[in-house]
Amino acid sequence: MDELKQKLVASCNIWRDMSRPRSGPIFDRYRKDKAAYRYEIRNKQRQEKKIYTNELHEALLQKQGKTFWKCWGRKFERSGCSINYVNGVTDHAAIAEHFVSHFSQACTVNTVAGDARLKGVYHSLHSLTR
Repeated sequence: MDELKQKLVASCNIWRDMSRPRSGPIFDRYRKDKAAYRYEIRNKQRQEKKIYTNELHEALLQKQGKTFWKCWGRKFERSGCSINYVNGVTDHAAIAEHFVSHFSQACTVNTVAGDARLKGVYHSLHSLTR
């Protein structure tokens, strides 16, 4: 990034010194360096979004609540960015209800036998911790 910025500053200074031509090799160099720098900025922004999206996703998959909310706070709350709506809905109660609906469907029983087996494991572990 630093190298691209230095190239842009140098070509911009030359372009300005030459009275800002609208065509020719000086203009072409300036536009090329500017485009490369802006592309890299956008690429970095896309990578940051991809990284925090993966980090949030992994925390949810591994049921790491504290990690999830720490990541959420780093990326949204503390950066001054706030989420004001979800799926076009702005009412907090309706948003919470949407999450309840979505995750209750995602966390339903697959089979009755599997449910009974997991309940047995839970109850045996719970009785050991008392």
